[in-house]
Amino acid sequence: PHEVMRAWSVRLGHPDQNIGARQNLAVTDKSPLVRRELASSLPGLRPVAAVALATALLKHGEDKDDPMIPLLIWYGIEPLVAADPTVGMQLVKVSKMPKVTEFIYRRLGAEEKGRLELMKLSFSTNDQSIRFPILVSLVEAARRGEHVSKPEDWTWDMVKTGLGTAKSPEAAAEAMKLSTELAAIMGDPDARAHFRSHLTSSRLGTSEREKALQILTQAGDTQTAKLLQQTVIATD
Repeated sequence: PHEVMRAWSVRLGHPDQNIGARQNLAVTDKSPLVRRELASSLPGLRPVAAVALATALLKHGEDKDDPMIPLLIWYGIEPLVAADPTVGMQLVKVSKMPKVTEFIYRRLGAEEKGRLELMKLSFSTNDQSIRFPILVSLVEAARRGEHVSKPEDWTWDMVKTGLGTAKSPEAAAEAMKLSTELAAIMGDPDARAHFRSHLTSSRLGTSEREKALQILTQAGDTQTAKLLQQTVIATD
């Protein structure tokens, strides 16, 4: 049948009927119009069926720039990702749609359990296209005041090297800067000492010292107030 007819058959069918046929269409149908209708049906499916269908749809990297499909998929899976971070991790691993992947990272970053899962994923992969967005998501969560904790079996070096590596020198520098900030907020003594040295350094510009103060304040660093007092006295 013509793609319009196939799309209409998806639209008119009951979401919880012919699940197998829908999944097969998601895998084999070459029409984005059909895949758009399949994505639209996600909210009406039972969770297990919705995850299976979304998994098939997210593998279509050719749809990543479609104006509707990535958003429709996200609207369909957001409640599932919010309810169970492992679902989000499962979908991230198959996703070839950067927009949806980013949405999943952000949603996982809003919950402590999701943040722990993100850190574990980052440390388990060498794929920088996965690692850096995770790091950004975690830092954004920390800056919002969300509690971001180190996995119990991690060392502080694992936080900084597991999250803060990248291929190019420029990307590596930015990743290390963000991972050090995250480690300081999470409680790493060495990372906090690093920012204290920035705070008191006469060689750094005002903006860099202000940034160090902001990070230390957010981290609740108990030594910062005394350092500021000493700096003011020394200036006078």
